[in-house]
Amino acid sequence: MLLNFNNHPSRVSAFASLLTSAVLLTTIGCGTDVSQQTDTVESGGNAVYQAVLQTEQETISNSANQLHGIWWGVAAIDQDSLAQAAAGLTPEQQSALLTQTKAFTSTEMAVHFKPDGTVETAVEVTAPNGQRISGVTTGTWGVVEARGGRFVVETNETDDAGNQSTSQKVFTMVSNNRISLDAPMGDVLSQCKPQIVFERQPTGETNVADAPSSTQTK
Repeated sequence: MLLNFNNHPSRVSAFASLLTSAVLLTTIGCGTDVSQQTDTVESGGNAVYQAVLQTEQETISNSANQLHGIWWGVAAIDQDSLAQAAAGLTPEQQSALLTQTKAFTSTEMAVHFKPDGTVETAVEVTAPNGQRISGVTTGTWGVVEARGGRFVVETNETDDAGNQSTSQKVFTMVSNNRISLDAPMGDVLSQCKPQIVFERQPTGETNVADAPSSTQTK
């Protein structure tokens, strides 16, 4: 697991101290000046830190490259988990869960991660009254952490009404042309592994408004 030393300088200091202590314990008394040993250890610790930092930066850069492009996705939940969660609820609670589930699984989402660091997102969802609600946000994006095939993406976005928000989203690279987004939900629905599953779309001068809609074959 890669550690983001750049965001946690205390870990760098602790790591360097531990490395220094370990080397001094194994070499002191061997006829070498302690000050020379300390200089060597500090130099070595800095080299290790720089190597780890470079590796993480390369991983984040590669992750961002994988996300470039237009993605269109739909909401999904684990049906077995939903059945298990509903089994222990009262009829009223089951009805409320069904309403939440229908609203969530009606979600369609298109995201355009652009190489210049800007992002455009469009979301559509069906409200309990059957009304289709949609919205578009624009802003900036960047990968702030990458571990294996999971990326933490931070976005700073503004909606049509001028409201600004900053958030971090966890994406999983399923394949070169498919990613999934963790969708944190409250209450019981959170136990049903809610996520948005995206497919990569053809690139070009297209914007997210031209991504497939609910009327197209999925």
